[in-house]
Formats: sequence, structure tokens, C-alpha cells
Amino acid sequence: MFIPPIPARSSRMQGLGPLNRLGMARTTTEVRAMALQGPIPVEFGAVFPDGAYAAGKFEMVRDFDRSQGDRVVQQVDKASGLPLWVIEVIDPQESARQLTVKVKVAAQYQPVLPSPAAGSPFTAVEFDGLIRRNPCRIKGGKSHRSARS
Repeated sequence: MFIPPIPARSSRMQGLGPLNRLGMARTTTEVRAMALQGPIPVEFGAVFPDGAYAAGKFEMVRDFDRSQGDRVVQQVDKASGLPLWVIEVIDPQESARQLTVKVKVAAQYQPVLPSPAAGSPFTAVEFDGLIRRNPCRIKGGKSHRSARS
């Protein structure tokens, strides 16, 4: 359901949400739906309470719309214009729904992981500035999820 943006001249009525373009108060559901649109900042500890480990190395994200044949074009972040890199991350939390997730990172150059700690096969990673984008975007009948750092 599309909810148009609130015009600048809108005001709040006591006990009701902001006014819509028709001058009618929006319902709580409408106001709540608007608050959840767009990128949602999240803390690393909220997403990975038991930490996270790299399951590989950073790889470029291919822009399938602009790539043609052997000419591969790297996808760029819409907000910053920086190239996007992806890494598969292990979530060690026992109650995790997925063992691994892919995290996209916007960076000018390919990020390089340090060596794993002595006695560990994996490198511990932590992401600053995590953003949950398009929590559940329907594309071709399938649900896609994405998170970026």
C-alpha cells in the first residue's frame, strides 16, 4: 500500500497522527508503515550477538543490468557512489535461522581481511554502520533480503 509523503504544511492533531493530503488524520498503522520505509540503521551486536566470522574473502558485486558478456561492471552504492563488495559471514549463534549470510560493503578498494587468530580457522569480523536495506523486497515472486555496511 503506497502512502504519499506528508506535506510540509501538515500539522498534528492531539491524539491523532499527522494529516494526509486530504486533511484527514492518518491512522496509527499508516504512520507506522511510513516509519519503516528506506534504510534502517542497526547495531552490529543486535544482528550478530555472538560475533561473526568471515567464511571467505571480499568479492566484487556484479551489476547484472550493466554487465554484458565478458565485460563485467561492478555494482555501486546508490547513496555514496562507492563500489560494492560482498563477503559471506558465519553467524555462530545457535538460534540463527541461517548459518551464513552475505554482507555488502561499500568501499573504494577491495577490503582485505587480516589473518585468523592463532588456532582458529576463521577471521572474526565486525561491521560499523550496518544498514538494513529493503528488509523484504519481492522480485519475480521471490523474497530477497539484504544488509549493507
